[in-house]
Amino acid sequence: MKRIDPKLFSGPRSYFTAFDPRIVERATDLATFRKEVERKLKILLLIKSTITCGASHLTTAFTYSIFRDNPYLLNEGHIIPALSNDKKNIDELFQSKKIKNRKEIVEFYQENIKYTVNWEISDNSSWFRDRFIDEFENSDSLMRKHLSSLKSKQLEAAIKSIRRKKTLNRTQIDSIAGQLPESERNVLLAFRELVYHISGARVVNCESSLPQENYIDFDLADLEHKRTRLSEDQILWKLFIELAFESFQNRNIPIELLDMLSFRDILTIRQPILESSFQQKYDELVSSVIQGVKSNTKTMLLNANELHKISSHLEQTFKSVFDDEMPKFLKKRATAQAKKLGGVTSSVALGAIGFIPVLSAIAGASSIIKDTPALLVNVGQMYSSAKSLVKYEEYFLNKERILKKQIENINISEKSELLGMVDMFSALISHRTRI
Repeated sequence: MKRIDPKLFSGPRSYFTAFDPRIVERATDLATFRKEVERKLKILLLIKSTITCGASHLTTAFTYSIFRDNPYLLNEGHIIPALSNDKKNIDELFQSKKIKNRKEIVEFYQENIKYTVNWEISDNSSWFRDRFIDEFENSDSLMRKHLSSLKSKQLEAAIKSIRRKKTLNRTQIDSIAGQLPESERNVLLAFRELVYHISGARVVNCESSLPQENYIDFDLADLEHKRTRLSEDQILWKLFIELAFESFQNRNIPIELLDMLSFRDILTIRQPILESSFQQKYDELVSSVIQGVKSNTKTMLLNANELHKISSHLEQTFKSVFDDEMPKFLKKRATAQAKKLGGVTSSVALGAIGFIPVLSAIAGASSIIKDTPALLVNVGQMYSSAKSLVKYEEYFLNKERILKKQIENINISEKSELLGMVDMFSALISHRTRI
């Protein structure tokens, strides 16, 4: 088993969280849940060159069943488990687990896991704790915004409880959340999952990914009326880069199409994304995003121009994957299902938009603005009806309006250039989400 330094990762990469045992335990129908997980994983494999997951997330019969049926995802390094530095072997993860066929599962992983990525457990735990303290103490933070109904005594008690701990984990947050009313408890647990998965992505040098229902952020009204800890420049940049990513990653992919394609098929179709030039350009894009978070109004236009040029280059690669490679692949197979679908733009009402990177609202904290792609959260956006797609269109138009308003209010002479970029990004998104 080769252990990889996360600093060596390059190109689009994501920390996949749907194998998390806490998420699996909440599933009431494992067969349906497996189909949903496989769809999400296929979408990520189409648009990312590297996928990592927590090695501890392998310790369920559910996750094992997926890898057992697709062992090449592990033994060819398409999915790389993240193993903490205090562990030498995968079998250590199973020592305290009560799981059926444990010996069989451990032997399978020992045989098929050829690569793991290292991460430092103390760094991760302390970062997780510090984020909670920071978010609790700042009245304009994301978490405080969603816990506005809590009394000051309840907030002080929660902060004291966390400060007493040298490190912090999810179980300890459970006990704190248990002292809160139901709605506030749900907010705290949702925020816990957001920070937990971002922290996991951070230590393995990846973007994070979350299903849409687990994502918590400032809403557009908060951003428009400045009810956040983000500066005006950061609000503008957050909206701008999200629009840029949507413009080239946003695709209507029929859900039925994902179901009929195997993981091996997906790996064949995505070949253009593995090209070295694409990897390099994507890294340049992430670097531009990070610099934009750090920048002020005067330097923001330089970052916006750079992001615009790079995203145009990346758009061509995504076009190659979704508009060229995928249709050719389906035509070659010529199955009854493929003929029924007719192509990748049909069945839009049952389409999946995919994973769209957004700039995490906790990136506004100066203490975490570092050169890490974990500031980008890949939020799952899947739509199961024409009505839900129309709602997305309404949300997108509102975001576009607020972004243009932000640009109009900043003190730079090149407003028309920024507004022109917004119009171009918006036109691409509108075209691809049209029913």
